[in-house]
Amino acid sequence: MSERLKDKEPQQIRAELMAMKEAAHEIARRMNRMLEQQQQRQPNRTDKAR
Repeated sequence: MSERLKDKEPQQIRAELMAMKEAAHEIARRMNRMLEQQQQRQPNRTDKAR
């Protein structure tokens, strides 16, 4: 367990974990939005090698 969390109460640990989870969700949301925007900017490509 992290040194930062070892002396905390279970409720404090839960709060820290929830904050980490929310941050991860926000990062994923931003990345998905960015990837969608990149896809929309790229012209429809057809593979002429086939």
